[in-house]
Amino acid sequence: MRKFTKRSTALVTAGVVAATGGAAYAAWLFSGTGTAQASAGSATLTVSDVTVSPAFGPGSTNNLTFTVTNPNAFPVLITGITGPTVTSSLEGDGCNASNVTVTPGGQPTATNGLALGAAGSQTASSTLTYTGKLSMVADPEDDCQGHAFNISVLVNGQSNA
Repeated sequence: MRKFTKRSTALVTAGVVAATGGAAYAAWLFSGTGTAQASAGSATLTVSDVTVSPAFGPGSTNNLTFTVTNPNAFPVLITGITGPTVTSSLEGDGCNASNVTVTPGGQPTATNGLALGAAGSQTASSTLTYTGKLSMVADPEDDCQGHAFNISVLVNGQSNA
């Protein structure tokens, strides 16, 4: 039987360690890079179905009703309403917008309140009504008969998540 010397044992051990250690080291080398880009969406509110009731007539007091809808994926709180603004397509030709007056101030009533749910929810829309917000003067110009006035409102909001 052959006798192993300390030197030969050390050389064999060093060789085994070097071979297995090197293989293990090589098996664990990794690298990789990646990038991503994301954009924030645009938030908006939709105002529709702006109506005046009853129809304008000399000396009438009229209600203003409109629907605000939240098309965003997050809830929104209505923070302000500007207007209404009244314009006339016959301005200067017989029926000026000054035949309709806007009562300042006041708060609208709202079917679902001023906090709108995210798009698709049952509370994503609310119909707002200003009672007595608009009036026609007692003696409007004759050309105002059957004339349509343009009425616009601006609704502001903020995220309410």
